[in-house]
Amino acid sequence: MEGEEAEYVIREVHEGVCGTHIGGRALTSKIARAGYYWPTLRNDCMDYVRKCEKCQRFAEGHKAPPEHLRSITSPWPFCKWGVDILGPFLVALGQMKFIIMAIDYFTKWVEVEPFATISSEKLEKANPELDSDKSNMDGQKRPILGSTQISPIRTARKGRSWARLE
Repeated sequence: MEGEEAEYVIREVHEGVCGTHIGGRALTSKIARAGYYWPTLRNDCMDYVRKCEKCQRFAEGHKAPPEHLRSITSPWPFCKWGVDILGPFLVALGQMKFIIMAIDYFTKWVEVEPFATISSEKLEKANPELDSDKSNMDGQKRPILGSTQISPIRTARKGRSWARLE
C-alpha cells in the first residue's frame, strides 16, 4: 500500500467517523490491528499527525517546567508574602477596577484591596500598613515576593459594590 491509498487509510483512522485524533504511535498500531501494513507505516503516521492542524491547535503543551521547581518556604507566619495585581475588571462602585492581593506563604492568609488605578504612590503608602499589621518575632524586615505590598484591609464582593470587612 502506498501513496493515496495509504493516506486514505491514515486519514480515515485518524479523523474519520470513529477517528479520535490519536498520536502517531497509537495510530500506527491501530492501523496494523485493522489489518493494514506497509514498510513506511510508522513514519507516515508520525508525519500525518505532525501535519494535522487540529492536533497541533488543540494538543496539550509541554508540561515539564523549564527548570527544576524550588519550594518557597517561610519559617513563621507573616514572614514572607507574595503579591499580585489583578485586573482591569469591569468598573465597580467607586470606579474600582484593579485588585491587589497578598498571600502569606506560611498560613495562606489572603489580604485583598480594590483600587481604581495602580500607581507606585498608592502601593508605597500601603507597604507600612501591611508591615505594621503583623508583628515579627525578631524585629527584622520581612521579605515580600513581588514588586508591591498591600494594606491589610480585607474586602468582599457584595452585589456590585465592595464592602470592607472588619
